[in-house]
Amino acid sequence: MEDEHQADVVAGCSAVAPLVSLLEGDRHGLHAAASSALFKLARDRRQCKLDMAGAGVIERIIAIFPSAPIALCSLFAELLRVLTNNSTVAKGAAAARLVGPVFAMLRQAELSPAAQTSALQALVNVLEKPGRLEALELAPCDAMEPLVPLLLSPSLVVAQLAAGLLAHVLSLEAFQSDGITAAAAAPLVRLLGSELESLRTEALKALELVSACWPGAIVEAGGIDELSRLVATAPHPMWQMAATVLANVLRAHDKCAAQVPVPVLVRLLMANTEPVQVVALSALLALEREDPSRGDEMARMGVVDALLELLRCHQVEEAAARLLEAIFNNARVRDSQTALRSIAPLASYLLDPNSLDPNAKLLAALALGDLFQETSVALKTVDLTGACRALVALMAERASEDLVMVALCGLQNLVASSRSNKRAVADAGGFAVLVELLTGGSAEVMSQAANLVRLMLNNHTVQEYATPELVSAMTGVVERELWKTASVNEEVLQAIEGLLATFSRLRFSECATAAIPVLVGAMKVGSEVAQETALNVLWLLRQGWAQSKEMARLQSIAMGDTIPVLQLMLRSGPINLYEKAETLLSVLPGSLSVCVKRGANLKASMGATNAYCKVTLGDTPAKVTKVVSATSDPEWKQTFTWPLDAPPRGQNLHISCKNKGTIGTSSLGKATIQIDRVVALGMVSGTYVLQPEGNRDGTQRTIEVDFMWSNR
Repeated sequence: MEDEHQADVVAGCSAVAPLVSLLEGDRHGLHAAASSALFKLARDRRQCKLDMAGAGVIERIIAIFPSAPIALCSLFAELLRVLTNNSTVAKGAAAARLVGPVFAMLRQAELSPAAQTSALQALVNVLEKPGRLEALELAPCDAMEPLVPLLLSPSLVVAQLAAGLLAHVLSLEAFQSDGITAAAAAPLVRLLGSELESLRTEALKALELVSACWPGAIVEAGGIDELSRLVATAPHPMWQMAATVLANVLRAHDKCAAQVPVPVLVRLLMANTEPVQVVALSALLALEREDPSRGDEMARMGVVDALLELLRCHQVEEAAARLLEAIFNNARVRDSQTALRSIAPLASYLLDPNSLDPNAKLLAALALGDLFQETSVALKTVDLTGACRALVALMAERASEDLVMVALCGLQNLVASSRSNKRAVADAGGFAVLVELLTGGSAEVMSQAANLVRLMLNNHTVQEYATPELVSAMTGVVERELWKTASVNEEVLQAIEGLLATFSRLRFSECATAAIPVLVGAMKVGSEVAQETALNVLWLLRQGWAQSKEMARLQSIAMGDTIPVLQLMLRSGPINLYEKAETLLSVLPGSLSVCVKRGANLKASMGATNAYCKVTLGDTPAKVTKVVSATSDPEWKQTFTWPLDAPPRGQNLHISCKNKGTIGTSSLGKATIQIDRVVALGMVSGTYVLQPEGNRDGTQRTIEVDFMWSNR
């Protein structure tokens, strides 16, 4: 039957059944001849294969296996390979029963590579059928012990078939956890160095299953280096498989990540499975935490582009954004072209309606903000409109306070020295959002919102947004804080100062006048910074009084309540505030109160003393105390008040004491008192000698008076 024509003739003569019947007993020479003949008939003849299976050839071979010599086993293996190439035969019950005996045959070291190849292929043909492996009661040792040595076969075909079959049986969890599986790690790792791509592929399939339970065995076998090499150099399908195995190993042995080159970890980020990406991100984050300077190396290896792609595809967003933010904390990375190219993708991610992970958005916003920490020439060449829009959108969402704070701080860096960015923020609706934050945010959010307002309006770029409504909104913030906590939001107060300093037209608005009581309150209860800021605002308002007498009148009256605070500043406040406090105090309307308390030693020249005093200030009508009768030491304790449009600078108070007698009135003396000091001190008390009259015994007549300058 070496001749195909003759073989066809024999096949047509119903020779299959007689030949199969010869496979019995212990006549191994006859068995060998019959097997060779059956092999030649079965080759490329489907019907012959079915006839042989129907005649029980597989059962007869199984019966002879235990006593068959090596040469006969080789012939049987070749025949079984050809038979099981037929799907019908391979699915049959008889084929299932040959699995155990063939595995047992593979234990024989004397088998030739050709026989091993045939036996392995026959097993593959049978076990690859759906459900076959699960249905067999096959012990791990029976299947894997014969396969592991074959992985080291000098025949690449044998090694490849053994690796593929091992991968197939390891699909059962019971096989994965068996200790024999660990022994397969070293030979499988060795196969990764083969030049045969198909062999490396089968080894990787098996290693993926080994790594599920025995990652340590792969580490001990030097698998990390081999897997890293494949990830770095292999074509796409293969490096993806190697990436999966490497990720399984690193997940269980995270300290081994230090052995993996950074370019390999970066390439793992491009894997097509999320678990691999997660492991790579964890490893890179650990490296960055251990040595932040490695962020520059990662950036040069392309990690930034890989992370941005993960964000764009919404894969492992939080971890990707976390690593990106950590890398952008590196000043050298921030100054690179890579960082500049990242601005637009980050802004797009933040604006993407499918970006739903709040933590990822927070970290991405932080990363974007990191890029604006330092003003560089290169940064000024980039169009940052998208970044401005993205951060304004984050503020408007108000998804969390942290997110709002990050957006505010990022925008502050953006607009600090860029007119175009100010315009971009304004055009994106930034001021409307800021007003909302000022009226409904936490104290910290309001502070940062006010800082952003101050930076936005420190010049006339977006002057149309410098409105009285904005001043009113910020005034309301300060007022609410005063009522709720008796404290002052210094940042908001400074924003008001900046706004009025830049835009003088706002100083004459009703909102500025309405803010004065709040500023007064800030001066009363605020810190030294708050007092200085509030004083500066009042000083700004004062500078515009020459342009509007009516506004000057209204604002000066409203500022009257600051008089006690200004007096305190002059007595014990910071020196740098003295000049402004004194100047402002000198123009505010107030009230002068004079308390005539008592006289001493007011003896009349004749008879008893019935004393009273007449008090005169400038051209105003004199004020007269009551008469205290029959005593030379009268006590009046009577107060007179003069409301004045300006402090009584350079004026004297005249007090004339008189005695009301029965036959007329006589003078007890006069005192002229300079009262300038009371404006600054607030209150002055003194005892003054009456002139020119004196008592007959030469003693002095005195009068005790208190003066007070205060708000009306």
